[in-house]
Amino acid sequence: MVLLSGFAKLAIVIGALSAMAATLAVCAGTIGRPVMGNGLATSLVTAFAACAFLGCGYDESNYPRWTWALLAAAPAAAALGGLPGIRSRPRLCIVASILAPAGAAALALAAAMMSTATIAGASDSTTDPYASAVVP
Repeated sequence: MVLLSGFAKLAIVIGALSAMAATLAVCAGTIGRPVMGNGLATSLVTAFAACAFLGCGYDESNYPRWTWALLAAAPAAAALGGLPGIRSRPRLCIVASILAPAGAAALALAAAMMSTATIAGASDSTTDPYASAVVP
């Protein structure tokens, strides 16, 4: 969503944070302890939320503000794996910890894309900046 909003440099930083979080998750799963420490989890959630709000500040595509807030809250949805009914089942805990943030992020992206989708005619040069090219 940050990349689509026009802030490509921040998208690279978020990609690096995502790769780091994925590496930590794979290492934690390999070791046999599929949860991060509270300090690391809080740091990652804060970093992702800050990046989402930075993307909102530099948004050139006019996504609705609530989609950015949903995107910023998506990493915190991993806490659903710690609920009492889910925590007692290790596989369900892992699935909830992965699917809840991914679902919230996908919902934010889908809502943002649907809210800004416009249907422009082929000859409408007011909405399509590339339609003003000279056609032979």
